[in-house]
Amino acid sequence: MGTENDLARTLPIPTSVKETCRIIGYRRPRDSRKLDIRKTKKMPSERCFLKKLGFFIGPFFPIWVYKKRDMSWVYILHRTFHQDLVKFKDNTLLHRYFPMFLSSKTHQISEKVSQCLIILLVLVLIGVSTPLSGRANADHDVITDKDITVAIESRFLIDQTVASNGIDVHTAKGIVTLSGEVPTLLARERAGKIVASIRGVMALINTIGVKPNIHIGDKDLRLSVFAALAADPASDSYEITVDVEQGRVTLTGTVESWQEKQLTEEVVKSVKGVQSLRSRINVNPVAYRPDSEIEAEIFRRLESDVWVHGGLIGIMVDQGHVTLTGTVGSLAEKNTAYSDAWVSGVIKVNVDPLRVEWWARDRMLRNPKDLFSSDTRAAQAIRTALTYDPRLRDVGIHVRVVAGTAVLTGIVNNTAAKHAAEETTRNTVGIWRVRNFIKVRPTVRMPDNDLEQRVREAFTQHPILDRYELKITARNGKVSLEGYLHSPTEMVQAIRTAARVKGVTDVVNYLEIEYFENLDEEIWEEIMRLFWWDPHLYDQDISVIVEEGVVTLKGIVPSMMEWRLARKIAKESGADRVRNRLTVKYGPDFYSS
Repeated sequence: MGTENDLARTLPIPTSVKETCRIIGYRRPRDSRKLDIRKTKKMPSERCFLKKLGFFIGPFFPIWVYKKRDMSWVYILHRTFHQDLVKFKDNTLLHRYFPMFLSSKTHQISEKVSQCLIILLVLVLIGVSTPLSGRANADHDVITDKDITVAIESRFLIDQTVASNGIDVHTAKGIVTLSGEVPTLLARERAGKIVASIRGVMALINTIGVKPNIHIGDKDLRLSVFAALAADPASDSYEITVDVEQGRVTLTGTVESWQEKQLTEEVVKSVKGVQSLRSRINVNPVAYRPDSEIEAEIFRRLESDVWVHGGLIGIMVDQGHVTLTGTVGSLAEKNTAYSDAWVSGVIKVNVDPLRVEWWARDRMLRNPKDLFSSDTRAAQAIRTALTYDPRLRDVGIHVRVVAGTAVLTGIVNNTAAKHAAEETTRNTVGIWRVRNFIKVRPTVRMPDNDLEQRVREAFTQHPILDRYELKITARNGKVSLEGYLHSPTEMVQAIRTAARVKGVTDVVNYLEIEYFENLDEEIWEEIMRLFWWDPHLYDQDISVIVEEGVVTLKGIVPSMMEWRLARKIAKESGADRVRNRLTVKYGPDFYSS
């Protein structure tokens, strides 16, 4: 898993953090690799000094001091005046600038003191934020461009779907540029998603070219694209025109929603031989909606999405044209917010004013109530989200939520729709568990031999799965997959490809990932490095124990989203097995007690 000189495993120690440690009298250990910059133990006197430091120079060089038991967490962050004003919720900023007025246990102050301090803080920010903004940004960049480049290169090495040898990475001021060549369009897309998930990445310029290992003529490629669209249960009814020129595919036509357009593009990208895709599909909304309704629905969607901190996002709607402003914690979160904004009646979405700042995912900025939703609100959010999925729009899925457990019932005609309903439900705020009782009843049933042949043909036409010899068995519509793959991403692709085949009622996954054997120390370092670079987990209280390839996760996380994400990252790091012993803090039990 390592890279040359162990760069991939080295936890970066930004210069600004070293400098702050020097100011407060902290001595850095000789082995810098063992220093976790997120957590630094302090003696009581040092913690007191940190509080004073946060008060005296906080308005000029903003320093966060978080107290948790015997730990002081030091973050050097710069805020602009506008960014500060939108974060007064729960006295977060008051604790930062005026810690002596806050109790170390309750972090609460009287209403009069709170109002006075807010007024004083606004006056201070007006006077110092603007002239010092440039200096603060220059002196206190916690994550450097070099660190980001190393983190991306390391992630590329882990994910076998990405042909990392053919990709060059360059980072400048948080903007990442990818160049080079890969054999498939899916590899190019996967590389972009990995970059978007790295903390500190503000924007992505993806110039990677696609050069397939085998040449497919334009005529044959066009037939393959048509066949893929016709075989998909959701896209078979769309009136789409396909043009191919030297492997470059152009789609034209009209659909009723942005989600239908995305689904069509996803199907075409999964066809072997496609070098690039240009989508000229027009979205023609079925009905007109007032701007106020659109804005309200976008707000609810952002609020109910576990991957988005909607409290820091502003929404403006003008005649169906949506503009999102504010701050998000990662490029992936920005992309998710863009997708959520495409509700019924929207003509165009602009997210350029939406800035990416890694500190926006900080748990101190998020109200615990944002991580919980009542059963009624969660059920309504799920029903609304399901209506935007083209595979589920005309299907009557019944949703019931009891104490954070969602129960799904209904009938669909393909397995992909059933999986999509479950995934959408899991991504809803307030949902802890999902019990999926949706039944799959294909419109046309076929013999098991024919079904096996269809699934095998789908794998043969897939640009990533075509090289694997997997055992495919069908019995009464249920398809079993057996064999070895090289990455979890490939496993997901295999399950999705089989689920899209018409006639499949269920997919049983017996696939295994072929990992290289790693030492426990290597697995531990890989997990800790991935946690540090993840915008959702970098500040969570998670301890990792590795014994003979078995990873045990312990600690406390805010919601089930972090719980699942930590398990996923640990599994992708080469662990034979993952024991997830994490405790979820905010849930139905917390708010009912």
